Amino acid sequence: MVEEGGNVIARVLPNRQSAVVLPTLAANIKPASRITSDAEHSFGALGYMGRGYQHTILNHRAGERSRGSANNNTVEGFWNLVKRGINGTYISVSAKLLPTYLGEFKFRYNLRKAPHLVLPLLMKSFARGLEAANRVCLYRHRRPRHASTHYGTKEYGDHKHCAHFVGSLRELPKRVH
Repeated sequence: MVEEGGNVIARVLPNRQSAVVLPTLAANIKPASRITSDAEHSFGALGYMGRGYQHTILNHRAGERSRGSANNNTVEGFWNLVKRGINGTYISVSAKLLPTYLGEFKFRYNLRKAPHLVLPLLMKSFARGLEAANRVCLYRHRRPRHASTHYGTKEYGDHKHCAHFVGSLRELPKRVH
């Protein structure tokens, strides 16, 4: 879904049946909105949901790409970016990781008009990841045949189970970073 001139909302759904698609659309589209879609069968009942949607269906098979001011070029463009990105950069994507990749493309698309926000938002995201990493304790051990020291991590909790507890990840020696 793409709001005209706005942001994209994309979700991985288990299938394209109306029983799955329509509640997802209703949860994200305001009543009495103008909706343009292709002739996909699952969108057919949008105008009959009792939410006052003004639904325009474009039949791509008949060569119809727009009708008056109604077109779905924006959402088609977003999905083309996703397809090209996956095929060109990632080659293939597992079903398990598809929401993660889709999130990356939503992030890029939604910030296309504010590129100055990309780096600060990424840094904020990384900081959340570091907070989770700091809940891990470090332990140090020596391999029997080698004199080198190796660092490992275990889930935080009671430090009794962390052999040779070193500290949080922030206290990791500079040479290990």
